[in-house]
Amino acid sequence: MGDLNINKQCNNSRLRFKQGLVHKDYMNHLFLLFSSYSNMKELKFYENHDKRTNKVYTSIVFNTYALPCFNYYYYLFYQDKVKIIPKNIMDLLTDKGLAYWIMDDGTFSKRDDVVTLCTDSYLESDV
Repeated sequence: MGDLNINKQCNNSRLRFKQGLVHKDYMNHLFLLFSSYSNMKELKFYENHDKRTNKVYTSIVFNTYALPCFNYYYYLFYQDKVKIIPKNIMDLLTDKGLAYWIMDDGTFSKRDDVVTLCTDSYLESDV
């Protein structure tokens, strides 16, 4: 979920993690968690020029190997190559999983004391 995506390559799937530079510490944490599933020695940094805003944004990226164990998640979270929220998400989501989803794609309003999950790219029926 969040800014993670899964790419199907031939028979197996790989995870791709991507965040903005502001989340470097969080990405280092994820990189350490998944380092045994990747041949990457360090995070990669990419700069992208946004023509709409004329700003340069830096992203941090790392990928895992394409492995059969990740196919389960590909079929769970993708339908016709579109990322979805599974109907049984409440059965799958743990407290720790929800915390990672919030860190990955959530916001916190101190004023209202409210956590919001950014689900803009999902279908309304998924949300």
